[in-house]
Amino acid sequence: MKKVIKAGLMALIMLMVGACDEKEVDKAKKAVASKAKEIACVDNSPAKITTFKDPRDGKTYKVVTIGKQTWMAQNLDYHGEDGFLGLCDLDDPKNNISNPENCKKYGRQYDGEEAMKACPNG
Repeated sequence: MKKVIKAGLMALIMLMVGACDEKEVDKAKKAVASKAKEIACVDNSPAKITTFKDPRDGKTYKVVTIGKQTWMAQNLDYHGEDGFLGLCDLDDPKNNISNPENCKKYGRQYDGEEAMKACPNG
C-alpha cells in the first residue's frame, strides 16, 4: 500500500509541478521517497506535503500545497453519515459495499451528486 500511495503522490507531484524542469522533477521524486516536507520548483514556488484530517470522520489524508492551491494526494474515503455514500473498487452498484478493504486502499468512487456530498469544505 505504501508503494501505491508513494507512486500516486509522485505522479501527482509530477503533474502539478509542471513549472519544474527535469532536474526539479528528479528532486521531487527523491523528496517523496525521503518523505520530505517541501519541494521547490524553478520559479521557487514551494510545494509542501502535509496532511488534512477530515473533521466528519477523523480520517487523515496526505495533501500537497503548491503556491496557494491545495490538492489531495490520496483518494477520498468518506462514507457519509448513513455509511452508504460511494462505492469501493470492484463493488457492484446493486449490492452496495461488498469490498470495504478496497475503500481503505483506493478510496471510494462517487457519482456527481455523491461527490458534492462527499467532498470536504475548503
